[in-house]
Amino acid sequence: TCVSGFCSTPSTCRTGHDCRAKFGGGACVDGTCTANLPSDPACSLREPSDLFDQPAVGEGSYAILGGAFSLHEDIDQALAASARLAVREINGQGAGIDGRKIGIVFCDVSGEPAATGDARIALNEHAMDYLGGALGVPVMVGPLRSADSLALINRALQKRYPTALISPGATSPALTTQPDRLDASDPYGLFWRTCPSDTLQGKVLAEDVVGMDASVTKVAVAYVQDAYGNGLSQVFATTYGSDRTTLVPFASGGEMTQVASLVEASGADGVVIITVLGKDTVNLLKALAATKAASAKYFFTDGSKDKANLLDPTLPDAVKAMIQGAVGTAPAKPSGPLYQVFEADLLKDFGISADSYAFTAQAYDAGYCAGYALLYAQSKTPSFDGRTIAEGLAHLSSGPSVDVGPNGWTAAKKGLTSGQRSINVNGVSGNLDFEAATGEAPAPIEVWKPTPDLSDFVTVSVYTP
Repeated sequence: TCVSGFCSTPSTCRTGHDCRAKFGGGACVDGTCTANLPSDPACSLREPSDLFDQPAVGEGSYAILGGAFSLHEDIDQALAASARLAVREINGQGAGIDGRKIGIVFCDVSGEPAATGDARIALNEHAMDYLGGALGVPVMVGPLRSADSLALINRALQKRYPTALISPGATSPALTTQPDRLDASDPYGLFWRTCPSDTLQGKVLAEDVVGMDASVTKVAVAYVQDAYGNGLSQVFATTYGSDRTTLVPFASGGEMTQVASLVEASGADGVVIITVLGKDTVNLLKALAATKAASAKYFFTDGSKDKANLLDPTLPDAVKAMIQGAVGTAPAKPSGPLYQVFEADLLKDFGISADSYAFTAQAYDAGYCAGYALLYAQSKTPSFDGRTIAEGLAHLSSGPSVDVGPNGWTAAKKGLTSGQRSINVNGVSGNLDFEAATGEAPAPIEVWKPTPDLSDFVTVSVYTP
């Protein structure tokens, strides 16, 4: 700082966390704390949009959170909008400690066209270096994909960034056992999720959906070859029976003709398609429509539950016929007054239908949980970081009941900053009873199917763990 021509020496730092601990904000640029937040072209989506025009430290500064999504995909934009809505509502209901507002910066972790392999890992590492390193955000919302989550966690551990993550859609069972503590003595891990593990979805799909269909005797599982697809396909095969299952991996966005040929060659009368993106499902179905496998029974998972792609009225008739007879599984579609309010507000503020994509409610819940944990951390110590955030997340499953949404913010602030410093969060996606040891919130799994006219999805049944 400079006063009357006399300037102090900038404070040194390793990450932005050091600057927040010393000054309550700022960023770490070239080893020194600065009051000017550095911009990054891969991280230009912000809430509010003028966040970087505000002071980075001191009076009027924001408590900055992070986000990581594949921002060129419609579903990721919908999830980012859901988290942005949470931040808007929090700021409109009194914000954080002493009225300090919250901002969130989103980084794109995929590029356009979407990167794969080492190139995608590099994009995730860049996002973590910027958000967890330079800005020193204590918590990030996202990503959607399990593979991206693994890359971000690994980078945080490698660089020792004390930044927590709350994913609304990374469901791979591998994330349950993924190391996520900076030190063995840390009581809580840095990775949390508001969606259920695919350990449950895989079993429901194998036992209660495919396993109950008398017309199916053997199954080909065509799955995207990443952490999500690998994990869910293995749970399914183990539960359904490896002797009755043929596994066919493929790359997202890749050529589907060879994949369709392998599915056809398996002779399966049931086909399970496991994708992250609905457009991959549709591309595979188009290739399968030209094979004998077109007459098989089709089963989908949560990534296929995408109205824009799976219910596209311009699809070929042969593909439509395959979809009409299909059944899928996914984390259960939310319902009730809380969801209805969220649905209306997301449409009003962003023009996005919450029902059009899976995990919008989980992303909204993740945004609020980040805010709740920030309240806990801010009131505990000025030098808080992601480990304090994780401790706060562990305090969201007992105590006074609080509904996610603007009407519950005041009660949450009181509950987390006084008395037992604990609340029991009732999320828009369901009760968020986090298991502190794993950072997971078990949730119901639904069986869904398209309506006969392919205008919507309907819930067939719900399985509660």
